[in-house]
Amino acid sequence: MQKSKEMKIKTESLLYAFRYVYLTAFFFLLSGVFAPIIKSKNYELPFLGVIILYIGLLGGIFLYESTQREKKKIKYMVFGFVLMGLSTIGIYMQIG
Repeated sequence: MQKSKEMKIKTESLLYAFRYVYLTAFFFLLSGVFAPIIKSKNYELPFLGVIILYIGLLGGIFLYESTQREKKKIKYMVFGFVLMGLSTIGIYMQIG
């Protein structure tokens, strides 16, 4: 019985880690990380794009949490909108 619980915990932690590896790979593809590698141009922009996308994701998580919690609801909502706004500004700065 003890091994079954340990196996379940290890499986859940692996799935949890895989989720973030998958998100990071998706963000790299979304930010166009392969175009500068192929064209031998600036490598910093795609990594900055990934950071901007993670800021937006974090803002979305805070907005979701503001709908789920009663305490500090306004703080979560404000912080979520601020992070999503910063992400949007970052995206427009990347575009030019």
